[in-house]
Amino acid sequence: MRFALLGAMEVRLADGAPVTIGAPKRRALLAALLLNANRPRSTEQLIDLLWGEEPPPAAVESLHAHVSRLRRDLGDGVLQRSPAGYLVKVAPGDLDVDVFEERLQAARRDVAAGAWAQASTRFGDALALWRGPALADVPEAFASEAAARLDDLRQAAIEDRIEADLALGRHAEVLPELEALTAATPLRERLWGQLMVALYRSGRQADALASYRRLRRLLRDELGIDPSPPLQELEVRILRQDPALAAATPAQATVRLPVPLTPIIGRADLLQSASSLLAEGRLVSLVGPGGVGKTRLSIAIGEAQIPKRDGGVVFVDLSPIRDPGLVMSRIGELTGGGDQPGNVIGEAAMLLILDNFEQVLDAARPVVRLLESCRNLRVVVTTRAPLHVRGETIIDVPPLPLAEASRLFVERAQAAMASAMFDTALVEEVVRRLDGLPLALELAAARTRLLAPGVIREQLADRLALLVGGMRDAPERHQTLRETIAWSYELLTPESRAVFRKLSVLGGDFDLAAAMAVAETDAEHVGELHDQSLLRRVGDRFAMLDSIHAFAAEACERHGETDAARDRHLAHFHALSDDERRPHLPGETTAHSWTRFVRSDRANLRLAFEWALERGDDVAAWDMFHTIGMYFVHTGAIEEGTALAERALPVARRVGPREELSALLIASEYPRYGGQLALGLEGKRVALELARRLGPPLALATTLDDTACILGELGEFTEAERLLAEAIDIRRANPSDDPLQPAHSWATAAEVALRAGRLDDAEQRMAEVEAIEAVSQPWPTWIVETEQLKGRIDLAMGRRDAAFEHFERVVRDGVPLEFRAMVAHGLDGLAAIELDTDPLRAAELVGMADRVRAEARGPVWDAVARDRTIAAIEDRLGSATFAQLRMIGHARPLGSIPDHLPAPVPA
Repeated sequence: MRFALLGAMEVRLADGAPVTIGAPKRRALLAALLLNANRPRSTEQLIDLLWGEEPPPAAVESLHAHVSRLRRDLGDGVLQRSPAGYLVKVAPGDLDVDVFEERLQAARRDVAAGAWAQASTRFGDALALWRGPALADVPEAFASEAAARLDDLRQAAIEDRIEADLALGRHAEVLPELEALTAATPLRERLWGQLMVALYRSGRQADALASYRRLRRLLRDELGIDPSPPLQELEVRILRQDPALAAATPAQATVRLPVPLTPIIGRADLLQSASSLLAEGRLVSLVGPGGVGKTRLSIAIGEAQIPKRDGGVVFVDLSPIRDPGLVMSRIGELTGGGDQPGNVIGEAAMLLILDNFEQVLDAARPVVRLLESCRNLRVVVTTRAPLHVRGETIIDVPPLPLAEASRLFVERAQAAMASAMFDTALVEEVVRRLDGLPLALELAAARTRLLAPGVIREQLADRLALLVGGMRDAPERHQTLRETIAWSYELLTPESRAVFRKLSVLGGDFDLAAAMAVAETDAEHVGELHDQSLLRRVGDRFAMLDSIHAFAAEACERHGETDAARDRHLAHFHALSDDERRPHLPGETTAHSWTRFVRSDRANLRLAFEWALERGDDVAAWDMFHTIGMYFVHTGAIEEGTALAERALPVARRVGPREELSALLIASEYPRYGGQLALGLEGKRVALELARRLGPPLALATTLDDTACILGELGEFTEAERLLAEAIDIRRANPSDDPLQPAHSWATAAEVALRAGRLDDAEQRMAEVEAIEAVSQPWPTWIVETEQLKGRIDLAMGRRDAAFEHFERVVRDGVPLEFRAMVAHGLDGLAAIELDTDPLRAAELVGMADRVRAEARGPVWDAVARDRTIAAIEDRLGSATFAQLRMIGHARPLGSIPDHLPAPVPA
């Protein structure tokens, strides 16, 4: 959220949408907090600032009411309460006052360093933030004092900027501004001195002296004083025509930049980052894979830097060079100085852009020495691998986000065929499959002259063959996608090429241990691939872009390495499926270890399952399914899990009857969680029949629990209670080493009792569960499920505060687990609770639950109660408002939901 006080108060969301703070006293409250951003103000301080020496009798209550409404206006997490009082949380760069003062400080550092052009630009950037008098719509005394201080800073910044412009020889440009300023603020002597200098340098000595006489008369008439000694001295220097007053002759900056024929799309954040880094740092490396747009970005950076670099901006294409020893000579060809360009650059404030540095990385040291000898020089490098030298700041250049990538594709496609029209969903699918990689998008767009986007989508399975025929004026390495990736591949050592190929059998992202096991390598070679932008970091893991992965897989197959690499892949992940062999983090339980493992390696577990089937390794295939099967239930991947179970059941039967029972229990969870209760019950009955034949008591008890649970959902309470009684008797007669085993039956019994409306029985049974949980280490998914059930019981008993806490935990713990079915249930519960206190929030919660449930294809826990909640919200808000807020909630992706949960308002 962004805040502006340099003018009338403005509040905007990150996307630029305005937030209205209508009441004058709420604007004053927000101003008081923003002027002390990120630091608390006590209730007493705020009352004093808002009402002065005569606050109303109910000032505390009034303040709390304004805080409550302002919190709602600003959204969650912005206005916070701490032990010391209230504060507004403001991120760096989101308050214009802070940005203004930071830019002023940076500009004054430039002045001290003699970097007048950059100083002028920075002063201008700072002043551009002003939209009128500061805090113009906040009349309170504290705001007037703050506004006076800010206006003084603004006036000083104007004068400092004019000083920089005069130093740059821009006297003619600033003269009209100075005449207007001296008329508007006639007692600021510095402006009169600048006006005298500008007039003198414009060849108007008499006018310069006349302006001094005007100021002298004004000061005598108004204040009874003479101009200051510096101005008196300036008059004498003008009379004597002091040579030192002559205008500086601006040097003609050298600008050698390619002029792109098409505009850059996106990258505003990277351009801003580069500008900030070049203001303070000396060496910025744009690092990313081939085709990601580093060169185009570097040219845009150079264009933006032209006004700030008196010594010019020079682009140096290093692609024809392979010998690092020739880099200095190549720079010298464009700047002068031969193989000693530093002799010519000297003190000039120049920007060098060194393009395609990855093939001459050993030239990094001479570049650093050049920077050391030319203190005002800045260097931007485009490279697929970092330089790894002192002073280097790296900007990772990622593929384009979806919206910008789609725009690039459409614009380039319409350039190829002006009449082309495209379906948005189809374009976005093509863009996603091409990783948002600009070169791949441009190559694909060029094919639209021949192929419809739908055909392009279908042919992306063989993207390296499809994406050929780039622009004739493009570098050879950018004529096809394969050539672009091959450029990076050929720069690798032979050992690293082999590692790169073998890593193609890994799916999704993967950790270092998997990479080393599958590719038979060490961390150094994996690191080299990352340095060359052939691997990217995803948190503490690695991944390949799909296009790079396709190249690696093709090369792996060509070298005959695929089968052996997939064997190692299966062996590695099969070993990790064993709880005893899987590494645990310090203090991590087996349950948490499994959760972390399957969340991280879902794609690789699927691939290992597929390869085990292909190899005919039933034991490994069963172990893979057993490891990941329930994860698909929790995440709502019902169709994927069902398809996997259909292939796993025959394998389980071949392995053994107990494995078959386990497979049946997992497979029957998919229709249950997918809302097909009758089909789920049918599967449970088949499993129950097998469990009775096999006889393992605890497996039979679990099967009885599962069957009873579905019966309870269907309202078949008599049979459900009969099966549960049998299950509890079995568990009592057969104690287990796992203390949670009995809790499985008690939790199911509590749910059945709750659905049957026997609330006392539900409470008693849940008390048994809680007693067992207190002396055990439940699985994360177990905790989410039982918290949801506890919340349902509390809500039914009228304990709304307790229910709120349980449902909130369900959502907060369930989201990182992607346990969508339970998250949806938790959101339903919160909506029911918020109905009376905040129907606006309740409507959003309904929308969030809609989306999560749709993703999980899951049923509603209590459809009647949910319909009642929805009807009540709609009745209070009206259909249109309810629909709008429900849509807002529906737009929130799963990961963002915890940030939008309701919280009790502090007193």
